[in-house]
Amino acid sequence: MAAKKRPATKKAAKPGSAWDHSSYVQLRTVLDGLELGAIRHYLAGRTAAERRNRSDYLAELLRPIAKQLITGSAASMKTVMTSIGDGGDVIGGCPDGLRECNGVCVAYPCPDSGGL
Repeated sequence: MAAKKRPATKKAAKPGSAWDHSSYVQLRTVLDGLELGAIRHYLAGRTAAERRNRSDYLAELLRPIAKQLITGSAASMKTVMTSIGDGGDVIGGCPDGLRECNGVCVAYPCPDSGGL
């Protein structure tokens, strides 16, 4: 005997829960471009000292952005900068599942801490 097909039921979507693929793709594309641009900038250094200077420049440029996004995208830059400890730590800690590493929150052990 053939099984009866159940009528398909649609669950009501929660307000604001719809997945907007185009905005995600746009963000992912910008982040990919940022990553590639930063790595290319770093690798363009001809000497170890030049690559270190480029690394320092990029970290100084990008760290405040990473901190602002972790502390809340609505936070002003002044608020973000006052939430950074003396050692560059993120005051108040990182969200669950992330770890503080050189002033930013990451999803892996910090390479500088020997935690790998």
